[in-house]
Amino acid sequence: MTRVVVYGKPGCSFCTNAKGLLERNIIEYDYIDISEDKEAYSYIIEQGHKTVPQIYIDKRHIGGYNELLAHMTKRSGKI
Repeated sequence: MTRVVVYGKPGCSFCTNAKGLLERNIIEYDYIDISEDKEAYSYIIEQGHKTVPQIYIDKRHIGGYNELLAHMTKRSGKI
């Protein structure tokens, strides 16, 4: 089973858009709020990321919302 993880934080419109895109395409995902999870925040910083969302599919970094949208468009709405 494919595992999708979205790292985000409250008030982030791109995070909301990414979650909505996944939900509209009936794709299950885990959402990790980096403002509440200090280990997740540290992980994102260690990876060199400075913005959210950061999206991983099966532990492979996809990018943010725009990259997720491009990835899904290329695969006709699938992960």
